[in-house]
Amino acid sequence: MVRSPLLAVNEGYVGYGWSKVDFSQYQDTEALFEAFKQHYPNGIGRQKNNIRRFFNLKEGDIVIVPSSKSVSIGVVKGEKAFKPEWAKDDACNLVQVEFYKVGGRILKIGRDQLKQQLGSRLKLRSAIADLNEFESEISRVIDSIQKTGEAYRHSSYFSEQIELAEQKFRKELHQSICKGTTWLKP
Repeated sequence: MVRSPLLAVNEGYVGYGWSKVDFSQYQDTEALFEAFKQHYPNGIGRQKNNIRRFFNLKEGDIVIVPSSKSVSIGVVKGEKAFKPEWAKDDACNLVQVEFYKVGGRILKIGRDQLKQQLGSRLKLRSAIADLNEFESEISRVIDSIQKTGEAYRHSSYFSEQIELAEQKFRKELHQSICKGTTWLKP
C-alpha cells in the first residue's frame, strides 16, 4: 500500500515526499540513506522502513493506493522519476505504475467491496505498508478485473464461486451417472 496524492496517480505514478533527496539518482538503499544523512541532519525519525519499501518497489509489484472511500490498484513498471514541483503535495519522488482502468479511467474499487480485514488494514496511518498477508484477496480482485474488465464486486465473486461449484457438481454427477456409480433410483 502506498498513500499517494491523486495528482501522481492520475499521471501514472505513486509519489512520496522527501524533496531534498532524488531517489532516482541512487542504486541501493545504503547510498540513499547516506544522502539522507547529508540532507536531513536531524534524521528521518521512524520513516526508514517506509523509505526502504518505497525505494525498493520493483517492476511487477502490486500497489494499492487508498483514497477516501475507494482504492486503486496498479502494477509497478519500475521507472523512478523526480518532480520537485510536486514537493508541496509530498509526491516529488515517483515510481511509475500502470493502474487498472475501465473506459480509459483509473478503476476505483469501493472499500466496502473488499473483505473487512483488508479494508481495516487500509486505515493504517502509515504512508507505505506491506500487504503480503492479503495476497490471495488482492489476486482475486485483480483476476476479477482482468476477467470482466469492470469494477470488482465482492458479491460478484461469490456468485462466480457458486456458478463454478454448480458446474463442478453437474460434471461429477454426469460422470457418476454414466459410470453407474450413483445411489440414485432408476
